[in-house]
Amino acid sequence: MVDAKAPLRILLVEDSELDAELILDELSQDGLVFTAQRVDDEVAFVAAINDFAPDLIVADLSMPDFSGYRALEIAHTKLARVPFIFVSGTMGEDAAVRALRGGATDYVLKHNLTRLASAVRRALGEVQERNARERIEQDLLRAQRYESLALLASGLSHDLRNVLQPISMGACAQDGGIDQRLHPARPRYRRLDAVVRTRIQCCPGTRESECAAGCARDAVAGHHAA
Repeated sequence: MVDAKAPLRILLVEDSELDAELILDELSQDGLVFTAQRVDDEVAFVAAINDFAPDLIVADLSMPDFSGYRALEIAHTKLARVPFIFVSGTMGEDAAVRALRGGATDYVLKHNLTRLASAVRRALGEVQERNARERIEQDLLRAQRYESLALLASGLSHDLRNVLQPISMGACAQDGGIDQRLHPARPRYRRLDAVVRTRIQCCPGTRESECAAGCARDAVAGHHAA
């Protein structure tokens, strides 16, 4: 993800040092703040992808020891979300179509570098929009999960009240039918009844998921105590 406060990291795939300087000067004059690394072969390109972690890749189409198409293929595999812009001296319609179909974000001709900065800004803007859209979608999915859990908790509370009420009634019946002098279990039935009644009253509240969990714990504990 591009950090708006940090310098843009540009990986420049270019065998001509002079052309590289012209490209970077054009971006600098437009006000872009960046750090750049230049490579001109596949080994150096792969190493830069791993170590430099670029925010943007700008590549020539044809070089003696490397191919822009090959660079695009590698970038599409390893950094599919990073914009890739071709800057070439000559690029016919067929080559441009192939580049865009291969995953390139845009292409600029070297004799028209004035268009490069706008292409870069547009590509970075698309990345930011995509990231923002994905965050919104993630927040929406999270909200939907919370809503589903709330509905589940509400249903559990209702079901537990239906289960606990007969337990409370049974505890009262046992308590009323036992003489405390003859049977020491009578206080335990009273404790079970108190626990169940407390949880039944809790269930209609707003924190239904916590209530549901407490109902289950206290009912089991009261059962063992009885």
